[in-house]
Amino acid sequence: MLGRVLLTVDCIGLLFGAIIADWNETHVYNSRWPPHAKFHNAQTITLSVILGLGTLFLTWRPYLQDTSGPKRLSPELARDSLRMAAFTGSIYWIAGLAAAFFPGTSGLDPEFGGPGFPQKWLFMGFGACGLLGGAHEVIRFAVCSPPELATIFREGGRFTRVGAMGNQNSTTLMPFCNDLLRFGLQSRADSYGVQSLRRATTKVQPRVRVAARWKAKEQGAGGQ
Repeated sequence: MLGRVLLTVDCIGLLFGAIIADWNETHVYNSRWPPHAKFHNAQTITLSVILGLGTLFLTWRPYLQDTSGPKRLSPELARDSLRMAAFTGSIYWIAGLAAAFFPGTSGLDPEFGGPGFPQKWLFMGFGACGLLGGAHEVIRFAVCSPPELATIFREGGRFTRVGAMGNQNSTTLMPFCNDLLRFGLQSRADSYGVQSLRRATTKVQPRVRVAARWKAKEQGAGGQ
């Protein structure tokens, strides 16, 4: 949750920061600025808003997606989405900091207190929110993905979600791992290896056995 909060704070800065700072006599309505300078300022404001919207979408996409339907977002795609959120949420601030190193630039015009660059603290703060928030969520997904995968098993040709967890005998590991691979999770198996998959699936079997007993009872009742 902390990572999402930081990324959302970053989005707020992107969506409203440039508009609040520039839509006044210092930039957009500055009579001393030539039209071409105002054109680039408008371009910067628009870019900031677009990056804010994109970052907001990428940040919350993994959590607003249907977790049980056929279009369920895989852990790999969720992490990729959050990596992109960290990227889109930080590049504007990084570019602003880098602009200070170009010759003849300043964060303030002379009539407004320049030369100076007081914005650097805001740029560093919002940029840190984007990078740290994205890193936190990517790490959280990497840690939580195997147990989340373990909440799904296949029975009768369909996916079934498993809620509660227990302990499992290792003799059922390989069939479950094979199912993971068969369901298009090859990259997950490659990245975590069999040992990690073993840890990821050590808590599924009791509920699988319960489901099997329920199925047997239903078949027995149907046969009668």
